Amino acid sequence: MPLRLGHRGLAQGVRENTLEAFAKALEAGLDGFELDVHLTRDGALVVHHDFVLEGVPLTSLTLRELPAYVPTLEAVLRAFPQAWINVELKSLPPETDGREEALARLLARYPSPRVWVSSFDPLAWCASAAWG
Repeated sequence: MPLRLGHRGLAQGVRENTLEAFAKALEAGLDGFELDVHLTRDGALVVHHDFVLEGVPLTSLTLRELPAYVPTLEAVLRAFPQAWINVELKSLPPETDGREEALARLLARYPSPRVWVSSFDPLAWCASAAWG
């Protein structure tokens, strides 16, 4: 049977890529969701689709500077341990800022066959696989 995933959760009346959107996806009967991950200046893996927030690059912000609706990936993994989760690692090739290593270390703390990493940047995927 195919997996049914909510793209960035299920954003009906709530912001996408938030804990609320992920909960709505599961409440609607989906198996899980896809989400987008970025690394902040202080090394936090946060869930947000775009590379910028209100015109400011996420890589230049700290976790404390982000609005409360932007969850950390760790918060998502803790909140939804039974969900199928496609973690899309966002990157701007060819540069890396350590996001691959940070992601591999976090996922090692929350091992699950229901969580996998995808990326449009093959170098980011290779780097994260090397740490897994």
